[in-house]
This record gives sequence, C-alpha cells and structure tokens, in this order.
Amino acid sequence: MIPTLRECLGILTAGVVASSVGCSDDGKVAESKSIDDAGAGATGGGIDGGAAAGGFPSSGGSPAGGSSGGGASGAAASSSGGGPSGGSSGQAGANCGTGGAGSIQCGTGGPCQFPQGVPDPDFIGAACTYQDTDPTVDAAVNAAMVKLSGCNVLSDCDLSAFAGADVGQTCQNWFAAVTAELRAQGFCAGQHEVGYTDEIAVSNTCCEGHWYGYHICNYGGPKVVWNPGARRGWWAIKPSYCTK
Repeated sequence: MIPTLRECLGILTAGVVASSVGCSDDGKVAESKSIDDAGAGATGGGIDGGAAAGGFPSSGGSPAGGSSGGGASGAAASSSGGGPSGGSSGQAGANCGTGGAGSIQCGTGGPCQFPQGVPDPDFIGAACTYQDTDPTVDAAVNAAMVKLSGCNVLSDCDLSAFAGADVGQTCQNWFAAVTAELRAQGFCAGQHEVGYTDEIAVSNTCCEGHWYGYHICNYGGPKVVWNPGARRGWWAIKPSYCTK
C-alpha cells in the first residue's frame, strides 16, 4: 500500500520526517514494514515505545499516518524506549494539529465505539506529536489496565491471562478488554479497525471529538505498554460517521 501525499506530509514516527524516507514528487513513498514480529528489539516489560514509519490511520496508525503495523498477525512496532513507559517523540510534518477541535458539535456522547470503515481521506485532523493527548484520558487508560491486569502502573506486566493463539491475538484480546472497560466507564473507545489495528482509540468527549490513540500492547512480550509511553496523539474523523 502506497501512502498518499496526505500521509507523506503527515507524521512519520520515531523522529523520521518525510524528507528522510524519500517522498517523490507525487508525494508517494514506499511503505516501511514494521519489525518486532516475535519480539526483536523488545527487551523488557511493555517498552514498545517506538514505531515504524509508513502506516495509515486505518491500518494501525500514529497521528496522520506514520504508524506501527501490528494487527492480528503479530507484526508490531520497533521498540526504541527503555523501561515500561516506552518513549517515542512522534515528529510531525505539515497539516497536523488541525481538525476536530474548538467547534466540536457532539451529536452523540459516550459511551460509543470507533466507527468502522472510515477511509483514510476521512480522517480530517491529527495531532502533531505523540504527546498531544489528554492527561485525564491517559490516566483513565492506565487505570483500566491496572484493574484488568492486576499490575501496578509502569510495572513489567505479562498478558498471559489474555492469551490467544499467538501474540497478535493476545494483544487483540487485551485491546478488546481495555476498550470494553473504558466504555463501561462512559468513554468512547474502540479501534480504527477492530481485530486488526495495533492501537486503541479513546475519546472523553464524543465520537465527533478527538480520538486519542494508545499502543498498549508490546508484541514482543506480550506485555502491557503503560502511559506515557503508549501515547500516540489524536485523530478526528468526519462527523457524518458518528451518526451511522
């Protein structure tokens, strides 16, 4: 899959900017394959802070398109941060930091799930950095993970209790449990593509507002990735998807 100009100018993760991955004149760049299928580069409890460039919001994304590629197959982000909180800066290109802010008109509040089938052009805004999230949502995600795992925040927390057929399925089981817990608390929570993408999306406003992304599973474990290392900025989508 070849990114469009929007993705090429958007965020490419872990400090990689568009110019360094060879954007052509027509704004396209060959998609990079993420690593860490079986934990290569992952060395400890829930590190998994880095991410590979070249994804789309619907395929496991970081803000505006640069993402780890996870999903049910178990492929995941490259681990670049030490310690359970992870760590990745998420550098931005053009057209970030806009959309879904200020003039939000909530037709639906929480709880809700992320609408399925939103194509990439209909992600109308994204954060400029991974760190652009809401601290209250960061804390709520950590609290939900503490409740479900029985582990302390920032601990080396194994997810064997959520084991699936492979590491990818274990992470998907974890995403489903955490988002269900958040919805039970009144949040909007889900995934851009249920059962595939390697992050969760959470909103404390409504479907039409900012959806904050969290890469909460280290595919090299599988283990919990805690905030702040799990943060992946935010997205906004066309409001029309929120009334379907």
